[in-house]
Amino acid sequence: LALTRAIGDLYFKLPAYTENKNTGLIATPEIKMIELLNEEFGFIIIATDGLWQSVSPNEACDLVKQNLMPNE
Repeated sequence: LALTRAIGDLYFKLPAYTENKNTGLIATPEIKMIELLNEEFGFIIIATDGLWQSVSPNEACDLVKQNLMPNE
């Protein structure tokens, strides 16, 4: 369900496809802009909320550091 909301699937969102029934799903993304002012950050993780239901932010960072940045 979280992935459907994030990627698309108009059939689950627009009233024309849902017989005017509210499905609770939205097609408008949540956007947050942050200006990075220094080089403290080595990477950015972009993910849907489905990831955070399974993996904590610390676990995700550890996975990136261990598997994608082995020399850091």
